[in-house]
Amino acid sequence: MDSFIMQVLINGILLGGIYVTIAVGLNVIYGVMRIINYAQGDFLMIGMYIAYWLFILLGMIPYLAIIPVAITLFGMGFLLFLYIVKPVLKLPYESQILTFVGIIFILQNFALIVWTADYRSVNIPQMRYPIVLGDLYIPLGRLLTLILSVIITLLVYFFFKNAKFGKFIIAASQDPLGAEIIGIDTSAVKAVATGLGIALAGIGGCILLPIYYVYPYVGTRLGILGFIIITLGGLGSFIGAIVGSFIIGLIESFVGTYFSSELAFAAALLLYIIILLVKPKGLFGER
Repeated sequence: MDSFIMQVLINGILLGGIYVTIAVGLNVIYGVMRIINYAQGDFLMIGMYIAYWLFILLGMIPYLAIIPVAITLFGMGFLLFLYIVKPVLKLPYESQILTFVGIIFILQNFALIVWTADYRSVNIPQMRYPIVLGDLYIPLGRLLTLILSVIITLLVYFFFKNAKFGKFIIAASQDPLGAEIIGIDTSAVKAVATGLGIALAGIGGCILLPIYYVYPYVGTRLGILGFIIITLGGLGSFIGAIVGSFIIGLIESFVGTYFSSELAFAAALLLYIIILLVKPKGLFGER
C-alpha cells in the first residue's frame, strides 16, 4: 500500500479515537432513557476548561486530570438528571429536546462570561513529537488520545458486562418495568447513567486538550459529530458507537486530505444520510 494512503488511513484511525468517548457517552444516556443529550459536546467543553485550569494553576497535565474531571462531570450529570432531566421525562419528546438545547446555551454563555471567547491551549512540547516509522508520521498526542480512548471504552464495556450496577443499567434500559418489579431503583440507575455519560464527555475533553484548542463553542461541532456517529452506528449500540466513530474519522481524513476540511464534514453528513436511507436503524441498530 502506498505510504501516503497509509498515512491518511492512520490519521483517520487517530481521528476516530477522538470521537469514541463522545459517542459512547451519548449512547450510555440514550440506552437508559431513550433521549439524546444534545449538550454532550458542551459538557466536553466544560471538561476541557476544568483540565485547562488544573494545568495552569496546579501544573497537572490533562491526562492526570481525568479523575478529578470525571468526578466533577459525574456530579454535574447526576444533579442534572435529578433536577432537570427527570421532571421533563414525562413531557412530550419535543420538550425534552428543547431542554437539552437550552442546556447548550446555558453552558456556552456561562463559558463566555467566565472565560471569554479566547482560544486557549496547554503547552506540552512532548505531545508535538511524532513517532516516525519509515515514511509514516504518528503524532504522539493523537496516538495517546487513541490509546486512552480504547482503554476507557474497554473499561466501560467491562463495567456493563461484569459490574452489578452495570447489569442494573442494562436491565433498566431493556425493560424498565421488569427492572422495577425485581427491585431495581430505575430512577437511581438513570441518574448514575446520566452521570456516567457526561463523565465520559469530561474524560474526552481531558484527552483532547493536549492536541486541541478550548473555547466556548468547541463542543458544537463535536456534539453534532457525536449525534451523527451514534445514529449511524445504531442508537443504543455500544459496538455501533465505536464503529461509527472510526468510519467518520476515516471519511474525514480521506476527504479532508484530498479535498478540504469543509467537504470532509459534508461527506460525513452525506454518508450518514445514505446509510439511514438504506438502514434507518443504523448499522447495528435493533428494533
